[in-house]
Amino acid sequence: FGIASGKKDIAKSNGFSELANKNNYTFLVCGIDDAAENTDAIIVFDYDLRNNSASFIQIPRDTYINADCKVKKINSIYPTLRNKGSSKEDAMNELCLEISQVIGKKIDGYVGYTTGALARIIDIIGGIDIVIPSGVSVSDEDGNNHINLREGNNHLSGEAAVRFVRYRSGYSLGDLGRIDAQKLFLSAFIKKLKSSINFTTAMKLALNDKDGIITNSRAMDVLNIGLKIRGRLSQVNLRYSNLPGMAKEASGKWYYFVNKNASVQMLDALGFNTEGGFDK
Repeated sequence: FGIASGKKDIAKSNGFSELANKNNYTFLVCGIDDAAENTDAIIVFDYDLRNNSASFIQIPRDTYINADCKVKKINSIYPTLRNKGSSKEDAMNELCLEISQVIGKKIDGYVGYTTGALARIIDIIGGIDIVIPSGVSVSDEDGNNHINLREGNNHLSGEAAVRFVRYRSGYSLGDLGRIDAQKLFLSAFIKKLKSSINFTTAMKLALNDKDGIITNSRAMDVLNIGLKIRGRLSQVNLRYSNLPGMAKEASGKWYYFVNKNASVQMLDALGFNTEGGFDK
């Protein structure tokens, strides 16, 4: 199936338990649609303990891939494999492989979450505060559920935050506009996590009901890593980036085509080893 078959050693991940003595962690974080199982949010998170820096690299869900699936978009890998009978874990491992070939670096672990799981996590930390830029509004009605945000500060519960991060219809750039909104969400989420994290909160997050969460980690492994870095979170240097590229139409569908040269330069600047990546 893979678009870079024969290089599974780059992405093979044994979970978080092997990271106890590492100074650098690279994780794949995916938001999974409850119905179709599309990976609507794909983010690579890289944390370097030595210089206390963290990078979030967003990969547009419409990114073109040369893979054996009907819709050649990166967010179709997981559902395609699930429809072929693969387990959730095997499908996530394959997605890790494909993305590791793009960034040229082994992914240490993964976390996939449904919208319900994300809402529970946000509620555990007490909700988040989203600052909507001037001139932007978000309004969405769906049965009994709705979200109506205006410029300035908005405090969101877990359910409202999920609706914000999934909203796309009102953005002129569609999915790319939603990526910018996801940056706002990530910034707000990390800010709240930094201010609210303590042993009790960490335990609640680690022991949270696993329904809707797919990971190759154990709760105690995540807790140990969290306790290892918690004293440094308030001063962490956060960087947010998208893979450079362009959205354009091909064969009647819209895709996001990655600019390989610009992406290599960006990833190198962030400290990624891109040797072996972008060979598709």
